[in-house]
Order: sequence, then structure tokens, then C-alpha cells
Amino acid sequence: MNQHSTPHSKLQLQSIQFPDVSVCDIDELYFHKQDEEIRFDGYFNQFQIEKWKRYTNITQLFLSFQSCGYKALRLYHNQNCIQEISLLPSEHKTYEIAFPWDDYKDGVFWFSFMQEPLHSEPALSGFYTGTCAHPQHVTLALDICTFRRENELLRTLRLLHEKIFTNHLLQVSEQ
Repeated sequence: MNQHSTPHSKLQLQSIQFPDVSVCDIDELYFHKQDEEIRFDGYFNQFQIEKWKRYTNITQLFLSFQSCGYKALRLYHNQNCIQEISLLPSEHKTYEIAFPWDDYKDGVFWFSFMQEPLHSEPALSGFYTGTCAHPQHVTLALDICTFRRENELLRTLRLLHEKIFTNHLLQVSEQ
């Protein structure tokens, strides 16, 4: 936690993930496409409610994103659509949409976007954010088995450095 945080800090929790050849490029682990709908229901984009409620003191959950070329956003709990929001597909716009955090104790939240068929190059980036009444300082340790795995170790350390520690889009890299 930054020493200058306010009592109700909004924190980046989990980025919207896309296939990445340097990490994992299997589309189904990130999203599924059904006609105009891109469903971010793959393992890497689901938000595990019970774990976040058990191990954190998050009081609100949001999807914060920038998009262009999408006409609607749908929020889901498990397989049920719980809200649909119209978007402006012709402009690059920033949105922050609240999930009904207090209404659910378990399962997963995820989202989907409905692509505007006439838009040839849609764009999307963002993350889940949470409001936290009293953020706690966390120290993280990393243990990697290295016996005869030096090449894998170097690759993993490079990925951590590039994708997390020096990624200017992530709040955690500022710590």
C-alpha cells in the first residue's frame, strides 16, 4: 500500500487478460466468442468472489475499462447475466461499472462485450478495481525451484519484470 493512500482506496485487483504467446496463447483460457459477443469467462478473466471476500477487505468491486467498437457490456454472476449497459461504440471512452458485490458470497463474476458489427478495429483494455476501507501492506515472496531449470528461471524472471514490476499500466508497479 502506498503511504499516501486515503482511507477508502481504490485498488487495481486483476487486469483484463488476452492471449499472450510469451505466457499462454490458448484463447479459451481468456475468452469465448459467440457471434458478436466476446465472453470473458475464461479462467484468467473470472473474478473468484469467495476467495476475494475471504482474504481481503474489499467493500466494492468495479470493472474499469477503455473501449471502442463495442455497443454493450454484460455483467455476469456464474452463467447468469445480471446487468447490461449500453456503450458508445464510435468513441474511445473510459467506463467504471459496479458489480453487485454485496449481493453474492461465492461463484464468479465475469463480463462480456457485444461488438459493433460495423466497427472494423475494436479496442479494449482495463481491470477489476476494488474499494478497500483499510488497505493492508502486503509483502510477497516468490519461490521457484531451480534445479536444472536455469533457462526457465531466467524466462520467468524476465516476464515478471516486464509484465508486472515495470508495467506502467499496473498500479502495483508504482509501489
